[in-house]
Formats: sequence, structure tokens, C-alpha cells
Amino acid sequence: GAGAGAGAGAGASSSCGEFAELPDGRAMCLECASTAVIDAEHDGAPLYDDVCVFFSKRDLPLLPERPPLHLVSQDTLNDADDKEGWHRGRTARTRGLCLFEEHTVYTVERTPDFAGGFFPVGFKERVVGQSRGATVVNAVVVLYGLPAVCAGAILAHECTHAYIRMAGGYPRLRPKIEEGLCQLMALLWVENTAAHGIETMGVGAGNKVLSGGSSGGGGGGAG
Repeated sequence: GAGAGAGAGAGASSSCGEFAELPDGRAMCLECASTAVIDAEHDGAPLYDDVCVFFSKRDLPLLPERPPLHLVSQDTLNDADDKEGWHRGRTARTRGLCLFEEHTVYTVERTPDFAGGFFPVGFKERVVGQSRGATVVNAVVVLYGLPAVCAGAILAHECTHAYIRMAGGYPRLRPKIEEGLCQLMALLWVENTAAHGIETMGVGAGNKVLSGGSSGGGGGGAG
């Protein structure tokens, strides 16, 4: 999906001026807006760097082949989620996706088809085996305009999906198990951030958006 580059509006949606409104109508408190991740290059890249460093320190390196990061609107995210179908049946709103292609290799056996005669008139084919081929992660997608700690938690969630597919050698996990692992990594990143801040973005551990927990959104799944 295309990255969203629109900034958060400075206009308040309340008479006291306590909220900032995003172009899509979402509102957030000014404290959350101060670390809002709006642009994939200027805001998203430093946050992505921090998440990747966190993974690397735990022997889960995504670099140097980390997938591109896109920050998109809710409508774009919903459209991509509908096509991928990973969250089908889920009622919570999707905040992120890991978009990937998984290739399956089929082994086909061809035998002559005599059709009751003495000479073959063609071939019969049947699949005698299949194996998983290469998996390509095309992008990590996160809803734009979220405060840094929320966007980072979702990014860590989606990066776990990406790592499972990029590292190879993992058996196919049940969705609930994979989602649980992704949520665990997101939690560990948040705890690390609360203690140390986000150095790549200049956000210290004392920032109330990090230590107090403001608006949030559930991490999405793999697409």
C-alpha cells in the first residue's frame, strides 16, 4: 500500500484544545500527537530501526533484508486485510499487517493413458507430494498517525510474523500460536521501551506516552 504522508492537524476537536485531529477524522490527545508516527520515511524509519535493533539483540535479526514499511490509512489497511484473509472472522479493528507470498512446490506423476487401447492417447497426472517453497515478505503495513509506543508495538508484532517467514525452518504454526508469539514480542518491546525509551526517535524513557500507556491498538496479523 502507498505510504500516508498527511500530517496531524493542529486544530483541536474540543473547546479546550486538548485533542488533535488526523485527516481521516481520528482524534488523539496532544501528548500522544507529540510522538505520532505519520510519515514512513521521517517518523517510521527511526522507529523501524529501533524495533530491528531490539530483535537483533535477541538473535532474531531482520537486517539487512528487512521488508519495506508502509504507513497507511484505515481504509487501505482494511482493503488489504480483506484480500489477505488472515483476520477473517475477527471483530477487532486491524492496526497492522505482514504481507507475504508463500510458494508451494507440487510433485506430479504422469502416466500414459491408453484409454482401453494398445497405444497411449495422452497422459494421466496426479499429485504425489507437495512441499513448501520460498516465502517472500513483501511489506510490513501499519496504520499511520498512532503514537510511537503504539505504532512500535504493532510493528514489533508484524516483524515477528515477518521473521517467522523469512528465517525459514519453522513448521506451520496454528494462527493462535503465531499470534501469541507476536503479542509476546510486542509486549517485550514495550517493556524495553518503557525502561530505555526510543533512542532512534529521541524519545526518552520518562515520556508519559511511553511510561503511562495512552491510546493503543491491537497488533494485526500476517497477511
